[in-house]
Amino acid sequence: MRSFSAPRKTKRAIRRFRARLRRMKVRTADDGPPERSSSRPLILTISLAFLTIFSAVAFSGAAGGTILLPIQRFFLNWLGAGRYVFTLLLLGMTLSSFWTVLRKPPLTVTAWQCVGFLLFFFALLTFLAAEKGEPGGRLGCLLHEVLRRRLGEAGEMVGLIVGALAAAALIGKLSARPFFARAIAAARKKAMRRSVVPEAICEPEPWETTAEESVGRSAQELPTPVRETDKESEEDLEAKRYRNKYPPMNLLEPEMGFINREIDVTDTVQAIMTAMEELETPVEIVSHCVGPAIIQYQVRPSSRRGPGPESASRRIKVGDVAKVERDLAVQLGVTNLAIQAPVPGKSYIGIDLPNPAALTVRLRPLMESRTFREMKSKLRIALGRDITGKPVVVDLEQMPHLLIAGTTNSGKSICMRSIALCLLMNNSPEDLRVIMIDPKRVELFRFNGVPHLYGNVETEFERSLAVLNWAVFEMNERYKLFENEGNGVNKIEAHNQLALSRGEKPMARIVIFIDEVAEIMNGPDKSGVEAIDKLASLSRATGIHLILATQRPDTSVITGVIKNNIPARIALNVASGIDSRVIMGKQGAEKLLGRGDMYLVQPSQHTPLRIQGPMLMDSEIDAVVNFWRRLAPPPENADEMGAPWETIIAQQEDEELHDKVFRDAVKAVCTTGRATTNFLQTKFRISFPRAKRILSRMEDLGIVGPSQAGGKPREVLWSPDEADRLEEKIGVTEE
Repeated sequence: MRSFSAPRKTKRAIRRFRARLRRMKVRTADDGPPERSSSRPLILTISLAFLTIFSAVAFSGAAGGTILLPIQRFFLNWLGAGRYVFTLLLLGMTLSSFWTVLRKPPLTVTAWQCVGFLLFFFALLTFLAAEKGEPGGRLGCLLHEVLRRRLGEAGEMVGLIVGALAAAALIGKLSARPFFARAIAAARKKAMRRSVVPEAICEPEPWETTAEESVGRSAQELPTPVRETDKESEEDLEAKRYRNKYPPMNLLEPEMGFINREIDVTDTVQAIMTAMEELETPVEIVSHCVGPAIIQYQVRPSSRRGPGPESASRRIKVGDVAKVERDLAVQLGVTNLAIQAPVPGKSYIGIDLPNPAALTVRLRPLMESRTFREMKSKLRIALGRDITGKPVVVDLEQMPHLLIAGTTNSGKSICMRSIALCLLMNNSPEDLRVIMIDPKRVELFRFNGVPHLYGNVETEFERSLAVLNWAVFEMNERYKLFENEGNGVNKIEAHNQLALSRGEKPMARIVIFIDEVAEIMNGPDKSGVEAIDKLASLSRATGIHLILATQRPDTSVITGVIKNNIPARIALNVASGIDSRVIMGKQGAEKLLGRGDMYLVQPSQHTPLRIQGPMLMDSEIDAVVNFWRRLAPPPENADEMGAPWETIIAQQEDEELHDKVFRDAVKAVCTTGRATTNFLQTKFRISFPRAKRILSRMEDLGIVGPSQAGGKPREVLWSPDEADRLEEKIGVTEE
């Protein structure tokens, strides 16, 4: 026993000795190599803390220098408001590292949790870009456009919600496996309970019947089904076709990019202050505002000392700043410089300069904006963005007409087409009907076939007169209807409310687009001028609105009657200050940049509002028109597709046969053998369209041959004797 107890005592003594050495921090050979005291966690913590403070200072707006400023621009452009989330992420990493240095249990983060953080970060950027545009940064705008194109507006929101829920599940280490396991277990328990139910309380199986018995019993007991079309009238079905069915926003192109409000304007500000000092009108820069097309520098007049050493300082007047506009443009080397002295409703002067990083405005974000959605009018129009980048939305019902004027390539036709497309996107053919007159033949033809349009886009002068005369006739008929209804009905809103209370169909509004009104105002037949004047002065209460456009803004086109009855006007880039005065009563439109840069004059505002209009592609118009074509296919009967003014045109053609000028023209052509429009114009002092129409009528009756190439006169097929017997040959009696 003693031989075995001695080694045990020795081992116990050795273990006790080693324990004492460990408490005394003395290492032995059996303890292995000594641990190296590493300072890496402390260095990492300090580095993360430095980066956190560095990013917070850079993103706070107080950044400067050649290092912080580029970093700030990079994160602002690509992440937008998400740069603050990036700072919070660095702060979390710093706290986690500091927790580890303090010998606390480390905060472990798995790879799936990192994926969850990234997914939540991307979903947040996309949501900010979808709602506000700029705060999402370029990365958010890119993700927003990809999801909107692939999934649509509703699909994008569903995808963002699903992505946020998935990110929350990954971050919280939530799993769907326990949920499905519980659901399967509950289903199994329910099935087992059903299987042990006594047979006495089970439901009996249904009796089997033969086919003859079932047919006989169904014929006696079951009621006859009534089709929905039997209960509803055709008008109700037509109303259901368009109800709550409007073109989706994904048919329009989105805006690519955003307004860079952090653009460096230090050099320009210094150049403005230096130039104004040299022009003896010193100013102080208050701030600047970056818009989609221009940058407005907000200045206040400063004071200037006299020539003597003891002379008192003199305050610069606002008019003195406005007088040096041309000189300042020469000093800065800018052609399109405008000075607003002062800015309406503000206490400073605005110096407008072109934005070198201009943004192409699109119609889709304007219609998706809160300003557009909050306006409840059916005739709301998105015109563009103002100097601050805010959407500008107007109500055509309150205007109630609109005049657009500008030179070629100023954006006049695109502005008119965007207005038409905006109305078609928010109105069904039951609520709005459209008439389009396009003498240029190439601007509005893409709207042919849309169910809102009466007939087709009219291009001929004579047919345009018939359209305007029918509009005057329709206006008078509506006034007669209001008069007969009584009950205080004096406008279309009261009539529609009364019609809905009676269960009748409401009256549709009519918008007439004329792309070049100068062709009608300066035409040989003045009936078109009279019709436009009547519509502009009387048609507001009947729901008929005019949208006129011209590239000749002179007093012969924009007459005093039109200016008095159409107070809402849009002035695009014009050739001279005189044209600008004709349109909006003051100069300034001649300094616009073109390509949609415009001034809006409204009766409720005393000063024009500068707006950048949207860019509209032909593919967007085709997409909206094709959508309405699929929703409302053309009628099978060709007579139903005709315009309501076709009867007026037919009556005019019949009246020409009884006209003395037509009979005299036939005799003159057959006698002289000269069948040309110039001969008829000179001989009878008629207009070119009427002479052309008379020759076309002669060709239909077989009096002259078809027109020949090279400007040669037509061949005369009748003799003078046949012309004398015109009434007998065509059955026309002389009145």
